[in-house]
Amino acid sequence: MLEAIEKHPFLKIGVYLLILGIIACGGNSTNNGDQNSNQVADSVTLWLEYGKNPDLPSDSRQRFLNKATENISENAPDTLKINYYSQLSLAYLRLGDSLRFRENNRELQNLAQALEDKRELANSNWDLANFFSSKSLRDSAFYYYYSAHSLYKELGNLKYSGRLLYNMATEQQKARAYVESEKTTFEAIEILEPIKDTTHLFLCYNNLGSITKELKEYDRSLGFFKKAEEYLNLMDENDRIRYKRSLENNLGNLYKEQGKWQEAIPYFEAALDYEGLETKRPRAYAQTLNNLAISRFLSGDTINVLADLSKAYRINLLENNNQGLSTTSFNLATYYNKLGRTEEAIFHAQNALEQAELSSNYKRKLESLKLLGSIAPDKDQYFNEYVSLSERLQSEERQIRDKFARIERETDEALAAAATLAKERQLILGIALGLILLAIAGLIIITQRIRVQRLRFEQEQQEANQEIFNLMLSQKQKVEEGKQSEQKRISEELHDGVLGALNGIRMVLLGLNGKSDDNAMAMRSDAIDKLKDVQEEIRAISHELNDAAYQKFNNFIASIQDLIRETEASSGLSIELNYDEDLEWDGLNGEIKINLYRIVQESIQNVVKHAHASKVKLDLILWDNMLKITISDDGRGFNTRKMKKGIGHRNIKSRVEKINGSWNIESSIGKGAHITVILPYDTEAPQANMLVNVEGELQQIKKD
Repeated sequence: MLEAIEKHPFLKIGVYLLILGIIACGGNSTNNGDQNSNQVADSVTLWLEYGKNPDLPSDSRQRFLNKATENISENAPDTLKINYYSQLSLAYLRLGDSLRFRENNRELQNLAQALEDKRELANSNWDLANFFSSKSLRDSAFYYYYSAHSLYKELGNLKYSGRLLYNMATEQQKARAYVESEKTTFEAIEILEPIKDTTHLFLCYNNLGSITKELKEYDRSLGFFKKAEEYLNLMDENDRIRYKRSLENNLGNLYKEQGKWQEAIPYFEAALDYEGLETKRPRAYAQTLNNLAISRFLSGDTINVLADLSKAYRINLLENNNQGLSTTSFNLATYYNKLGRTEEAIFHAQNALEQAELSSNYKRKLESLKLLGSIAPDKDQYFNEYVSLSERLQSEERQIRDKFARIERETDEALAAAATLAKERQLILGIALGLILLAIAGLIIITQRIRVQRLRFEQEQQEANQEIFNLMLSQKQKVEEGKQSEQKRISEELHDGVLGALNGIRMVLLGLNGKSDDNAMAMRSDAIDKLKDVQEEIRAISHELNDAAYQKFNNFIASIQDLIRETEASSGLSIELNYDEDLEWDGLNGEIKINLYRIVQESIQNVVKHAHASKVKLDLILWDNMLKITISDDGRGFNTRKMKKGIGHRNIKSRVEKINGSWNIESSIGKGAHITVILPYDTEAPQANMLVNVEGELQQIKKD
């Protein structure tokens, strides 16, 4: 099926048109969302592919490209649109639609400049240069070729940079600025040789051969053509066949220009010997046939010369090729002039002059005027026109050379200015970035200082707490010393006084055992009196202990009791204290006691301030090897969900965390509040946060 389509062009065209109809119908349907956008994007891509297909008729390609242009969404990303416009610009240029080309090329340039996409900007300049070249606007073509070359050079694309230099050289050559064209061509070769761009190196040396031929430096021209032939032999077969005919025609023209007709003829014959040349490239066929015919005629061979020249003329006429018509007409004039048929020679010379004017072929125009100036009746008029045109062309050539130089200079200046502006923008951006980084650094420094100050404050607070604890330890030590001193005193009293008296009485009574005389009775009575004295002495010691004896809970619990008494006295609250009397409360770690005291103090103060309570119950117990502290009140209560977490609550939370504990508040409206604090029972120091100095800054670490 596919082979049948490929073999029948009309069937192939029908398939494409069917696809176009289906896409067009699909394009009229409306869908919502991203799916529709993706379908449109896919459709645009498909239309572009068909629009660029050279196997399709021009009108079909035009419709596909127009459909793609109409459906480029305004909401499409710029990166997608720039790709579309780049393809459309080149496709319309190749199709020959000047209006559509300029519209899409303008969109491409605007997007490329907005996105600062130098590659696509270079592409758009290249397309525009090709357009101006096709219109023979040499200075405009040169300007955009040079702009594209400069951009590709900046991007480091040597391949395209070198090729664009070659294009610039061809524009200079067509404008007869041969010296400048030669210089530009060598610049292109310098770039293209290291990257082995064989095809364009061939074109460069081929151009150098044509330039030096026009400068009548025939030996150099032949050398350049031979160099071009070396690169031609390095090409693959398809490219070699494509370019070989051009080189053969140029070599034929070189020998023809020198009047070496016999040497020119083989090259023209070889250039004609390509299958399908007459049908596929009729203009090239007519040009080569024309060159072969006049070379044979001027070499003395007149057979079929007129027939070949007439055939070339008819082909150019069918092709509407004014330049080809001017060349063939001039050769016909030369032919008839050599045969002495002056009227026919003048007719064809005048036709050559007219066609040269239409095609802006000034070289042929000069040759036609020169011939007419020698054979026409009004030869002086033609000669004067020849001189005038020659002088004008020389002046225009100088102007165009100056213009090319000015374009290079101004473009370089514009690029330099753009580079300077870019550097200034980079500098401004760098300064702005530097200021931002400086501000961030300043913020970090300030934040770090605040953090260090906070850590230092926490360290100082910890040191203050430790100092308070040390004072409490000192106080406890003094109490302990007093306790030990009092114990020693009581021990001495008991040992030396009571125990001695009891031993004496015991000995007396032992001696009186079994005796009942008056003396024994008197001694027993005396012993009983002494026992009474011992009893009184023991009673005195007991009273002394009751008044000033060491209490087991003289420090932490005493502090809590003092707090309760002070609060009851100032607030009128009734506070009930219950604690585990078997627990060595003063054996707890100092930091735990300090924080527990503050927690109880803050909780009772909260009751006084907010609870409107009359009774408070404080329980301190050992529960499952955990210390459990509960503070309950009979106040008005509150909603824990709406509880405001003030400084007091935050302090309680902070202190609970410091001693590795947990806490909870239970309350409801009208039912008072119940605070529970639970922490491990430990007489050792809790795992505390410590501050160390690292590289000049305070850092917080965990003590293992």
